Amino acid sequence: MSSIAPLSDSELKSFRFLLNVVKKNMGFIPDSIIMMARMPAILGSFSVLTGLIIGDPKKLNR
Repeated sequence: MSSIAPLSDSELKSFRFLLNVVKKNMGFIPDSIIMMARMPAILGSFSVLTGLIIGDPKKLNR
């Protein structure tokens, strides 16, 4: 049980693009992403960091 309630769908409207990208890549939206949306700077920083670590999967050498 979480002590901090996740944001509602209406509160997540400004993050819809990011959430759609996450869902497309992972198949779901982790609760941690929804919780980070309470502090947009953290969610934005996490998204940039994740993008740098994972990068574009199409560019991976296989």
